[in-house]
Amino acid sequence: MTNRNHPTEPFDPFPSSSLKPVDVVRLQLDALQNDDLLPENLGIRMAYRFASPNNKAAIGTHEDFKVLIRHNPAYQPMIGFERAELGTITYSVFGEQARQRVWLHHAGRATAVYCYVLSKQTIAPLIGCWMVDAVIREA
Repeated sequence: MTNRNHPTEPFDPFPSSSLKPVDVVRLQLDALQNDDLLPENLGIRMAYRFASPNNKAAIGTHEDFKVLIRHNPAYQPMIGFERAELGTITYSVFGEQARQRVWLHHAGRATAVYCYVLSKQTIAPLIGCWMVDAVIREA
């Protein structure tokens, strides 16, 4: 994760078949961690890009996603956290789905735990790209 005291230049990545599931989780976490430091909700826009088509169908538009992240108490800890601790990633039997637990820290202690659920896409133009199907708040 980036250092909130010394953010790097804005980044703007897109889904790619070269990214592993852990890369996607880290990119999304970095974007959300620093969204409050970036112009025009760039972090939330980037995080939305990595939502799978099925996830986007459930969430709705980018604006709906922004409201979910900013105003739903379950997801508010994702903006501006100090650091993230990533658990071991697990894959489904056939390797087309992955799960990763994430602990987000505020004020030096874990304040939220999430499970990222990702899947490898099989429909163009996203074939081979790992994307986020769900982020489930566990604690």
